[in-house]
Amino acid sequence: MAAGMSCSVWRGKTVTPIDVVKIPMAVPLTTAFKQNIERIRRERLPKELGYALQHQLRMVIKR
Repeated sequence: MAAGMSCSVWRGKTVTPIDVVKIPMAVPLTTAFKQNIERIRRERLPKELGYALQHQLRMVIKR
């Protein structure tokens, strides 16, 4: 245990303190999202729109 730290007892069990570390993730995640969103839209959107159009046409033709 680090100097100056002590254990406490909670419900009959010894509890050692835990150091909580904050890792800044908002900026890297936002950057990665913005870099990839346009590529994903370019690659996947035409396919998704094609599938949706085919589905709509099937529904209309079956009537």
